[in-house]
Amino acid sequence: MASYIVPPVYAAFVWWFSTGAVLLLVGGSGRLYFLRVVSAAGLTVAALMGLVLTADDTSVGAAYMAFTSTIMLWAATAVAAGGIALGFLARTIMGRPAYGNHSRPVLAAIRWERNWHR
Repeated sequence: MASYIVPPVYAAFVWWFSTGAVLLLVGGSGRLYFLRVVSAAGLTVAALMGLVLTADDTSVGAAYMAFTSTIMLWAATAVAAGGIALGFLARTIMGRPAYGNHSRPVLAAIRWERNWHR
């Protein structure tokens, strides 16, 4: 029975934890830029090493490690990109004010979307 319960619980935990970590790093101030770059580089190296180690392995542990490495690679990409969409979303969720000039087009699009049907 545990072989059916553990994998989805593990996947949900890893996915939600990594999403929260990405939103925390991307939603931070500009002072965290160096931390974002260093963490993205470290995640990329660790993820690629994990994928190389599990490339020829068919065990259950290798499947967990490959999944975790793939999520780490996604997180590194998301943190490195740190674009307007992720930054705006992270700052909105955390209750911080939106960015200065960068978010004006995004805010205008949201206002238009809310009011287009009136």
